[in-house]
Amino acid sequence: MSRVKKAVLFILVVFTLVLITMPAHGKGSAKFGLTQINSDSTTLSASIDQTWDNPIIDLVIETDYVYKEQEDLVKMDKFSTILKANKDLTDKFYTFGVASYDSDKLRDTGDRIVGGAGLGWKIFRNDNWKISHESSLAYLTTDFVDEAIFRNSLWIFYKLGENLNVTNKLLSETGTDKYLRNETSLNYSLTEKVSLGFSNTYTEDPIDNNVLSVTIGVKW
Repeated sequence: MSRVKKAVLFILVVFTLVLITMPAHGKGSAKFGLTQINSDSTTLSASIDQTWDNPIIDLVIETDYVYKEQEDLVKMDKFSTILKANKDLTDKFYTFGVASYDSDKLRDTGDRIVGGAGLGWKIFRNDNWKISHESSLAYLTTDFVDEAIFRNSLWIFYKLGENLNVTNKLLSETGTDKYLRNETSLNYSLTEKVSLGFSNTYTEDPIDNNVLSVTIGVKW
């Protein structure tokens, strides 16, 4: 069995065991985007996020796909999924475990598989602002690298108005090669379940990529 299949199987097994062994109440969202600039550049994007709140731990899974074509050349063809399990220690601090799989057909190093654990801090919470920071030690494996890395992430949510909010998610990984991903999104709620959004995602992996998307989203 290939390393990729083993990683995917591992994530699915953990995911299934958690769901079977614990009662859960879930909420989720999906976004679909299409952006075309003139006739030279087209970007397709899709994402699905799901969260289960449990008495023992909270489980989060995030899945994204982006395809970008410019002047008849493929600039990005990328799939990623992240599974996280969070356990509150106090009102402010929590521990977490994370496993991720990242496939980019244009990346020379092949697929990225990361597993690790760390500490999260809910820095600030009120009716309009939510800010969280996470630090973790993890292990990265690719076709060319197997090494320990340090991960940092910062999540900021700000409610601009009754139906308008902005979110920024920053992730950096420090090892032999630097990995950086920053996603900024502006969302307007059309109804209780449907929203319209605009997002910009910058990735340094190690090649710089920037993706602009206009999205339609649903939540449950």
